[in-house]
Amino acid sequence: MPNQPHDSWASVYDEAYTQSFGSLYTMLTKVSLEVIQEKTKLGSEILDIGAGTGRLSVPLAQSGYCLCAVDASAKMLDVLEKKDAKRQIKTIHCPVQKLDLNLTFDTVLCVFSVFCYLIELKELRAAIRSIARHTSDTGYALIDIPSSSSFSGLNYESETLSRHVDVTNLDPETGLFEYEENVRFIDDGKEFFYEDNFQIRCWDPEVILNEFETAGMNVREDVSERFWGSGANYYILGKTE
Repeated sequence: MPNQPHDSWASVYDEAYTQSFGSLYTMLTKVSLEVIQEKTKLGSEILDIGAGTGRLSVPLAQSGYCLCAVDASAKMLDVLEKKDAKRQIKTIHCPVQKLDLNLTFDTVLCVFSVFCYLIELKELRAAIRSIARHTSDTGYALIDIPSSSSFSGLNYESETLSRHVDVTNLDPETGLFEYEENVRFIDDGKEFFYEDNFQIRCWDPEVILNEFETAGMNVREDVSERFWGSGANYYILGKTE
């Protein structure tokens, strides 16, 4: 599989996000875990799509849930596996649109802007069908859909970290953007430089929710208010009765 977004700086991804987003990043993780734990019986099987470095998978596994973590970036999963000292989490290197485990889960997570990395409608449609296929009839999926305000640049400087993010609008009609990131990280007096470049897309929530409806899932609950300030809408979806 070709290099994926964040592959080049997966090793410093956690530190970069923790520093540059601070309390917002902490809040987002805290609220996400609270919602999941409220809706999911302890010991249930959870599929974490776009799991990254294990922001949600690791604490959920430590709390007693059975986790399967999926990500298109092998480097991000490598970081997750290093955190998973007890080897509680099953990891799968695969893009969501190609995932087919022939299994269903009590809870399917697809949050933290996963849909933005799918820039073609056929990819989005395949991803949504995959989520529906892996959600049990009595289970649910938690998704987020970032708003257009999330598609903006970032400049952050500290003694140990420098992040410069440019987000360029390539096509206002389709919501296609170019994402370019330059990271400078200082560790034990040594400087490390990382670069990342890829395209992302701002999807209309109606498009995504309509595709879910076509795939046999509809919104059970809009929990966006609990994630106020995140720049995204959050929904809990279940199988159509």
